[in-house]
Amino acid sequence: MKALRIGLIDIVHAIEEGRPCRASGAMALHMLEVSEAILISAKENRYVQVNTTFERPEAMPQRD
Repeated sequence: MKALRIGLIDIVHAIEEGRPCRASGAMALHMLEVSEAILISAKENRYVQVNTTFERPEAMPQRD
């Protein structure tokens, strides 16, 4: 649950600061493609190419 709160907090701060949030649509698409590739690979016993990429977001700053 803590990870979900951190993601939500990052979205709020991104909106306030006018920057893109770390949980981008590109990251979600990549995670979906990787997950699907794992399932297909296990089911069909073959290598599955992953074609999507995304830019790794900067680490969240420390806040007091």
